[in-house]
Amino acid sequence: RADPLVLQIPAIKDRYSVFQFVDLCTNPHFLGARATGPEAGTYLLTGPTWRGQAGDEGTFDGVLPFDTDLVFVIGRTLLLGADDVPSLAEVMASYALQHLSAYRGQNAPPPAPVT
Repeated sequence: RADPLVLQIPAIKDRYSVFQFVDLCTNPHFLGARATGPEAGTYLLTGPTWRGQAGDEGTFDGVLPFDTDLVFVIGRTLLLGADDVPSLAEVMASYALQHLSAYRGQNAPPPAPVT
């Protein structure tokens, strides 16, 4: 809760892909082919109690604010057939999810208090 997440998505031009996010209030967010296009992107995922700054203009391609700290995510990337498994594995290995502090090369903040 004290440290948002950063999701990095590679450019995916030859197949459909989508990340669907739903918080406990059932508010949806989508990243991928239809929502943000096939270009690479870096997105900041924040919860309701985070009060930090996203950074310099242009640091992130988008900020996804959530109304709850718990968020479900389903990622889908199209498999183009049995021969496509190695290529798909490369695409999937290039997705990156990390805390904002790690993305910036900083120490993690203290944990959020238990409420």
